[in-house]
Amino acid sequence: MRSEDYCVCKCNVDFDKIVKAITKSVREDLPDYRIKNHNTTNNATNYILQDIMNTNVDLVLGEVGFKKIIFRRGSWNIIFWYDRTNKIALSVMPINKYNRVKKHESMTHYIKVLVEVQNRNIIPKSEQLCLFTDPDYEIKHGELRDGIFQKISGDAQEILMECQHGIITYLFDGDDVNNIDYILPSYDFGTYDKKSLNEYIEPNLMTMDNDSGIISESVKRMETSYRKPIITMKADLLSHKVKGD
Repeated sequence: MRSEDYCVCKCNVDFDKIVKAITKSVREDLPDYRIKNHNTTNNATNYILQDIMNTNVDLVLGEVGFKKIIFRRGSWNIIFWYDRTNKIALSVMPINKYNRVKKHESMTHYIKVLVEVQNRNIIPKSEQLCLFTDPDYEIKHGELRDGIFQKISGDAQEILMECQHGIITYLFDGDDVNNIDYILPSYDFGTYDKKSLNEYIEPNLMTMDNDSGIISESVKRMETSYRKPIITMKADLLSHKVKGD
């Protein structure tokens, strides 16, 4: 297959279901987690959201025939999905992480390894002279690549070689999603093709709107969770007062 034959328009994926899984994670599941876990700080929010999102995306992709591959790097569980029939592999990550990996050429990252191997035939549209040559990076990158292949064995290795890898990135702010893209990288992690998936994002009718007076569902749930004990306390006090009279 020629490099010019690759484009996001030929990616046979039900983006609508994936976008719904992402928005559900941000709009419903993460706020629910915060309500049920009254933490003083929420420093792990991004990591918790990614776990929730991986679970939701896994459910919808499983319904349309995708399989998952999970492997460990240190204490982290890495996951991506593949459809062997259509030769597609997918990862989901926040846009800030994608940009950070892309910006810092010296950063070793599992997604670079997967893209390098799976998209080896996708050549950048405009070849530029690469001035970046860091022997230490090449050694670390090679060690990471070898480590991944040792953890992914058997048929899974064949899948790595067969499927082109696309990345779905998302940007969220508070309890809502601002942007979702599907990116097809070239082998060197450049952006070969890109498609906005914002058309699949359904309007969040329950977000805070000062003009219309609409209150977010998460705020309503939070208010309810705190209001119940107060109502119960008032009822107890009133009952006590009546008995005293």
